[in-house]
Amino acid sequence: MIFLSLLFVCVDGKQLESSCSDDAASVKGDMLLQTASKKHDASPSMQHVGSRRMDMKATLKIQSHSAEFFDKAYEKFDAKLCNGENLDNHASFMGDFASVAGSSQVNSLNAKLDDSGYKQVVALLDAKQTGTFIRRLAASCNMKVTDEGGLNGVAGYFTEEKGSVKLIKDAMFKSLLDRSSANWVAIKNEGTVTAKDAPLDVFGFAQVRALRQPAETIAYAKRMVEAMGIKIVDDGGFQGFMAFYSEPDDSQSLQAFLEEVQKSAIEGTWAQMK
Repeated sequence: MIFLSLLFVCVDGKQLESSCSDDAASVKGDMLLQTASKKHDASPSMQHVGSRRMDMKATLKIQSHSAEFFDKAYEKFDAKLCNGENLDNHASFMGDFASVAGSSQVNSLNAKLDDSGYKQVVALLDAKQTGTFIRRLAASCNMKVTDEGGLNGVAGYFTEEKGSVKLIKDAMFKSLLDRSSANWVAIKNEGTVTAKDAPLDVFGFAQVRALRQPAETIAYAKRMVEAMGIKIVDDGGFQGFMAFYSEPDDSQSLQAFLEEVQKSAIEGTWAQMK
């Protein structure tokens, strides 16, 4: 059985809550995340591109059993990053130069960034072609690929398994919130976002994480803790805790962060409820 954890993030009310359940439940709110409940290693080891590919494929196979579990977060990211627009008419990489290139055959460089284009690319049965299609899709949603091994794993999965543009974007959005060893895309920040003004939601978390600056991540985390109605009573303990969540290449997921903050407040280690 896959155990799921439901994470509810309410930005307007400045409350962030999490609870655990054996079964997926329907919860109303601004943001709902469900991910496989398992302990993540806080110190991920460096892996070969091939092993990263297999790791990402295994992760996606597990997540595929929980259809629709990421809808709320998908809507948030899609509206912010992709503007919620249909990509049917998105300009191809080749654009008007396709005819000059002397080929009218559809491939990953000129396929439309929609389900019809995805099907045409997958029909080529080439993970590299699928990878290029996914890279273009990421760019169209203001994201960039940061881990080639991760991209190869996702491309392999969506070449072998039945997918869609929505499911590919879901995989990207989930990566933004996962542990750093599972990140393979990042938001393209324009340098204007800081820990002080980033929104207290999944989008803001991903924006600050993309800065790759531990000090900014820690400052943002303090705002999150405050929004949860929790007070930091031991700054040294909080700083020690953040060592597992602020390093760009060695940090745990947003879900793990929220669960640990709640646990600390309940046990009164470095935090207390206000």
